[in-house]
Amino acid sequence: MKLVELKCKNCGATLKADPELDEITCKYCQTTFKIDDEVKHVKFDDMEQNGYEFEKGRIRAQQESKSSSQNVSYSQPQKKSNKTLWLVLAWIFLLPFTATYFIAKSNKLDKKKKIIIIIVMWIVFFIIGAVSSSQEKEDKKNRIIECYSQEVYDKLDSLIGIDNVDGYFSDTYACDKLSLKDQHYKKIEIEMDGDNLLSIKLDGKDIYNIDPTVDIYDPNTMKKKENNDNIPEIYKDDKSINLFINKYNKNYDPDIDSSMISKKHIGGKDHDDVINISNNDKIEIILYGSSQYSSEYKMSVYIGYRTKVSSTNDDFKEEFIKYIKLFDEKLTDEELNKYWEDMISEYRSSYKINDIEILPNVVNGKVEYFKITSKTKFY
Repeated sequence: MKLVELKCKNCGATLKADPELDEITCKYCQTTFKIDDEVKHVKFDDMEQNGYEFEKGRIRAQQESKSSSQNVSYSQPQKKSNKTLWLVLAWIFLLPFTATYFIAKSNKLDKKKKIIIIIVMWIVFFIIGAVSSSQEKEDKKNRIIECYSQEVYDKLDSLIGIDNVDGYFSDTYACDKLSLKDQHYKKIEIEMDGDNLLSIKLDGKDIYNIDPTVDIYDPNTMKKKENNDNIPEIYKDDKSINLFINKYNKNYDPDIDSSMISKKHIGGKDHDDVINISNNDKIEIILYGSSQYSSEYKMSVYIGYRTKVSSTNDDFKEEFIKYIKLFDEKLTDEELNKYWEDMISEYRSSYKINDIEILPNVVNGKVEYFKITSKTKFY
């Protein structure tokens, strides 16, 4: 028989009653009161709900127990792997020294036999260690290629050194569980597009990226590289000119390509570090590269009128703002408009904007040409 619990309305004692009865008497204070239908209904509902919750909890507990067992089972290969690793290390480093000590202390062998046995033993240990190391490297290579690609393996080897790349490389780990790090425990992240490598990050910083505009960091120093090795080679004979053209193409359309570039003929010969850009019909653009300034980063831009072509101050102004921003991208159009107006009206032979020197030539309010020279690294 199922009983329901009630509280005595007089003394507060807990009472247990048969839900089929219409009234109950408290055995402590002898107070009698009726059990109405609402109390019965609520108590029965609670009993049913509690039973339901209990059964649901029992099923959930079984599922969690099963899940926990699966996790323990999955983690066992790692424990086994760690145990194997320690055994290998003990074999390579501890056993040879221990064996050498006991052989050297043995009174049953003469000195010559001891030396021979010790030499042979160490040769065997070195062979075992070399085979083990070779197998580990092969497992590492196969897993990286399987999970990523041969390109990723080669790139990691060239950037970090594959011996310095660590992770779980055994067959018991799926690719989505392969977490890579370097010898300093910095996380290595690989970004792929299908089979194609997009980027490699070390400790959250790009050490390789196919995007030439992304900052690249040296994996050894973790300092930003001054020159991105992935920048397209539009002009190969001067590094600063090539960097400058790539920065121009990043910011403006249409791009400058190699067909628009010609070396400037000065003093009877072509100059690798002075080129003409033929991307403007009204304005002549000349770039002076690194050899002119004994620096692979500093350079000048000459902007002048083309012979027999009518060019206005507005034409020059457009190019002025465009190229100044390549040297200092923090300058706003508003600031540069003011600099331009001051430069035109003051007729000064030189003008300076931050670390950028401008040599203008203005005749009767008409711009003939100007030259912009950087005093700091522009890229």
